[in-house]
Amino acid sequence: MRAVWSLVVVSLAVVYGQNIDNVVILPPARTPGIVQASSKCIEELNLEKDILQKFLALELGDSESTRKYLYCLGTGSGYIANDGSIIKNEVLEVVGNHRDRVDGVIDECHKLKYNDKYEAVFRNVMCFYEKSKLQFKV
Repeated sequence: MRAVWSLVVVSLAVVYGQNIDNVVILPPARTPGIVQASSKCIEELNLEKDILQKFLALELGDSESTRKYLYCLGTGSGYIANDGSIIKNEVLEVVGNHRDRVDGVIDECHKLKYNDKYEAVFRNVMCFYEKSKLQFKV
């Protein structure tokens, strides 16, 4: 019954384009680009096929492969710049009624600078998730 209820709630969110609490359902038009970028990164980096699901569930630890995957996925899907920073305008387009909070969070996460683009993307993404408390779903 719980699975059915979850499916109904997520379906309603997709249909009406609304966010549920702190869950952001990515617009259906954006999903193919993210999945395609992830598939390319999985192949290039020789990673397990469920890494995107693990990332969205915040189940990835800090490792070289995680950092490289996040960089590849982020730059390939257009949400991460070449220096590992979050592209604010792209993220603001998909966060719906969380725009004000996300705007400030991204600015705060960008205050620290890193020499390595892989560390930068990992730290920026983790900072974003910790401070925004948002969870993304495709």
